[in-house]
Amino acid sequence: MRHDKAAKLMRLARVLAGSRQGLTLDEIAAEMEVGRRTAERMRDALDLAIGLEAVTRGIEKRFRVPVLVDAAFRAPTAEEMGELELAIAGLAREGQGGRAGLLGRLKEKIEASLKPDRRRQMEVDVDSIASREAEVWSPRLDGAEDDATVALIRTALREGRAISFAYVSGSNPGARRTETPLGLLYGRKTFLLAAGRGDRGPVVQFRVDRMQAAALEEATSEMTDFDVTSFAAQSFGVMQNDPHDVELKVRLHAATDAARWRFHPNQSVERHADGSLTVRFRAAGMQELAWHIMTWGTGVEVVKPARLKEILVDELWRCFSHHTQGAQSLTPRGTIG
Repeated sequence: MRHDKAAKLMRLARVLAGSRQGLTLDEIAAEMEVGRRTAERMRDALDLAIGLEAVTRGIEKRFRVPVLVDAAFRAPTAEEMGELELAIAGLAREGQGGRAGLLGRLKEKIEASLKPDRRRQMEVDVDSIASREAEVWSPRLDGAEDDATVALIRTALREGRAISFAYVSGSNPGARRTETPLGLLYGRKTFLLAAGRGDRGPVVQFRVDRMQAAALEEATSEMTDFDVTSFAAQSFGVMQNDPHDVELKVRLHAATDAARWRFHPNQSVERHADGSLTVRFRAAGMQELAWHIMTWGTGVEVVKPARLKEILVDELWRCFSHHTQGAQSLTPRGTIG
């Protein structure tokens, strides 16, 4: 119990050291997930141990770790560095070398800030963690992004400039086009989000791996107030088209897993007396949602929309027809309807 209290105080010290403005008592309570009285006791204990600075702004009092002692609490833990190492390896495996490189350089800067003896011990601890943790393999696009293209898009976003590139897809493959970047969307594939024109809609998507010979345009583009997070939340997956009200019935044998699964950021979940679940949300991207529902087997039933059920049945039928073609001995265990 004593060790647990000490660990919580150390965590609070690290949180306060990482906050330039400091935290109020209510913010401390929320961060540490404790009541206000407990937050007061933790503040007092930490103040007694290292001395806290109290900064009053109006009627608000904020607490922070003094500059002279906060360096010790800003040092990363082996677990934090190990997680960073795993994130770098994961991005590299997914073909997102540019993002992996950015995190790799951040890791090098953090390590360079440590004292030599602490850095050597950290390397040993991180290697120990990394050798015992790994991600399971899942199919992914090889070379999901071109590092130089992503870096150029980021520069365009930062400087408010348009970009031009040859797009080896669409109705006119290889044609060069000039677009106003709005953001980047990451998933199994990386997409450039660009401002739409005419009848293209407000946002157009381009797969980064299909963009070639990208270049910055000298003229600055007219950037719009665009929220990538809100845009991404409108869809299941990447594809953005007409949204639908989705209702999924999760059967009892899949309910335990589904209760911990988030199908969509804005979903609602209704639990039934028999242990089954109903999941509801509004989203576009019915094709990608159908692909995902297939991974649940008979555990998930589409209640609505009818369009999603049609896509799902069509995909299942096409897969069945493809894999049973010429194999008369293969018969389904049930009926397809």
